[in-house]
Amino acid sequence: MKGLQIAGLCIGLCLGSDGYAQQLQERKAENLPADSVTRSRRRPLSPVQQAAGAAITSRFPATRLVDVQYNYLTPADYRWKLYKQPYEKGKLDTQNRVMVALNIPFYWKHNWVLSSSLRYNYAAINFGDVEMQSAAYPQSYHGGAFHSHLWQAAFNVTYFSELWGKTAIYNATLHTQGSNKGLEQVDAFLLAGMILKSTKRTTLTVGVAGFIGPTVRIPVVPVFTMDHQFTPTVSFSTVLPQFLYFRKTFGTTSRLSLGSEFEVTNYYVYPEEVDKTYLFQKSELKSGIMYEYYLFKHIILTCKTGLVYTFGTDLQPANRSSKHKILTGRKDLNGYFNVGFSYSLF
Repeated sequence: MKGLQIAGLCIGLCLGSDGYAQQLQERKAENLPADSVTRSRRRPLSPVQQAAGAAITSRFPATRLVDVQYNYLTPADYRWKLYKQPYEKGKLDTQNRVMVALNIPFYWKHNWVLSSSLRYNYAAINFGDVEMQSAAYPQSYHGGAFHSHLWQAAFNVTYFSELWGKTAIYNATLHTQGSNKGLEQVDAFLLAGMILKSTKRTTLTVGVAGFIGPTVRIPVVPVFTMDHQFTPTVSFSTVLPQFLYFRKTFGTTSRLSLGSEFEVTNYYVYPEEVDKTYLFQKSELKSGIMYEYYLFKHIILTCKTGLVYTFGTDLQPANRSSKHKILTGRKDLNGYFNVGFSYSLF
């Protein structure tokens, strides 16, 4: 499931590169080779604009150069099983997260784009009404409170070309993650996509994503993206399987979105009782509203609120497949609130 997050970091940059795709279509119409796009006699885009494409240069880009967010989840009851037997139940009293992300496209030459991303995630969780249900394991690993520091870094290589008269995009990503205790995991992500349609109103792409790594659960997934402008102020945007939103813009400074997004959260756990490292994963679907507003020329305020449905949680040895998970759990439906500030270069 974590691979879907990696895909989300790259899809907006790769498959959403509408600005570059549009220039390729213009070069084709003028009977010029695809790599002449950088020598276009029309008004050229800057190298950073070309590298980021529509994902960066749109008024409200999906991928922003700097993004800082605070996330709060309302209390919710949970139930865990250890080795398929009842283990622990209680309430998640408070769940707070702080997330910082840097997304930097730094190199462009002809049809090649090199970019990198760095993400930091701090989580603080407090438990209440904890009831241990196993006589064999009477002690919980969290002790009533849990704190996590997660680092993720990625290096992306993207190549643009033409295939069957359409713009094709190929991407390879090397992804690493770890905690304050050190590097824990290295994996890779491969993507092949094609822009089937690119007009002023509609951008449609399809692709296939593959994941290589010790904890990968779904090695290959199809990817579909669509942006459609119903009216000058109403649009629909989706990157499946990452998010789906209906959007309404107000002038040039604000936008309201209604929809859902899929999120996988990772924590590394270091129990004192055993000399092992475990990976805790939580898969969630967040449905609600999102409001974005330009405070200044490059600074965007983002507020989100809604409901969170948790598909499941599990704990497994780090760098092992989900077949080796030892703990599974469920959490009741609860609410979320998110506020963030981001920096958009354009």
